Amino acid sequence: MVFPFKREPECGLIIVSIEIDHKYELKMALDTGATNTTLETT
Repeated sequence: MVFPFKREPECGLIIVSIEIDHKYELKMALDTGATNTTLETT
C-alpha cells in the first residue's frame, strides 16, 4: 500500500488525508511512535 503524505516543515508533523464513508475528507497527523491507532465510529 502507498499513502501520500505531506510534511509540515514549521511544526515537523506528517499530515495524511483520510476519507470516511466516501463522504468526508480529513487531514490527520501521523504518529510514527504509536504502537496502535484506532478511530471510533458511531
